Amino acid sequence: MVNNYFAMIRNTAAQPKPADWAEFTGPAFAQKIQYSTPGKAGDGTALLLLLQHVMGKEAALKYLADLQPNNVGPSTSTGKLGPKTSKGELTVANSDVQMALAAIAADKVAYEVFYPTWGGKRTTLPLPYYMGLADKAPHAANGKKLMEHLLSKDVQQNVPARAWGAPVRSDVTASGPEADAFRKALDGVEIWYPNWDEVLGGLDADVKAYEKATGQ
Repeated sequence: MVNNYFAMIRNTAAQPKPADWAEFTGPAFAQKIQYSTPGKAGDGTALLLLLQHVMGKEAALKYLADLQPNNVGPSTSTGKLGPKTSKGELTVANSDVQMALAAIAADKVAYEVFYPTWGGKRTTLPLPYYMGLADKAPHAANGKKLMEHLLSKDVQQNVPARAWGAPVRSDVTASGPEADAFRKALDGVEIWYPNWDEVLGGLDADVKAYEKATGQ
């Protein structure tokens, strides 16, 4: 129904501005980094998947283990990390484009969306919002009408302005400041499209390996 993407956020007062994943394990970020826990939060699971993709599975686990001394601790909520980053309690946290841009616009928070580099490349993955019709739904016809309405051109053109997301229709190019901000956030970022069936098939094992590596 709405396109969205994984993102990181950093406090706007951070100097120098962190820009590479490798920087976060250094002493300058001691107790200044927090991310939502993989297996407990969707954005946290996305962080694990992304690091596995750009670093390789074993290297990603080693990286996250090395990051632990700087990690404030587990968090089941990604949303709670934004205010902490804005206040300067954290320098870096994970988020997603829609949530971060909505908060920046509404609250004028002191953080910005960024994508750390690895091997000179900035990469993200999609976190789309799906909708479906329940099996044997008592009002299936009306449910289908609602879904068709939400996927109509008129509604999809308003997705950025109403929800800070991106349209899912290929024949819709949204315009306006919200759509421009969304595109700018992803400018120059490579988008990796996972095979979600493969992800689900190995997710339990990946989360257990993460918990073992980090002690969380």
